[in-house]
Amino acid sequence: MKEQTIYVFNPQICYTQLADLVFHVLAYMKVNNASNLYDEAYIERMAIEKTGFEYDLIPHIERLYEYYNQNFERLAIINFMPFYVGCLQDLKNALSNYQNFTSEDKELFIHPFLEIL
Repeated sequence: MKEQTIYVFNPQICYTQLADLVFHVLAYMKVNNASNLYDEAYIERMAIEKTGFEYDLIPHIERLYEYYNQNFERLAIINFMPFYVGCLQDLKNALSNYQNFTSEDKELFIHPFLEIL
């Protein structure tokens, strides 16, 4: 009889609340590529959870879809930046000062995105 090796898979998945916040917003945003996190079921669940809250993300995020998709090659860094900074203020500073963003990127996407966060 052949001896069987038993492997124990015990991953510890760690994430930051900041990454969770960024991905929460990205789940509302349709992206025309493989990084798409858009999830209608999630949005519906969040609408139920947020009953009574006056701030609705959807109209604010809808204004960003087109620009994000058209300029994704530059803006995609927002998917990774929360893993490189320690807090929301650091994220704001990093994105506001990121040298590969154009002034138009900052005006039409980055600053409104940060306001949503």
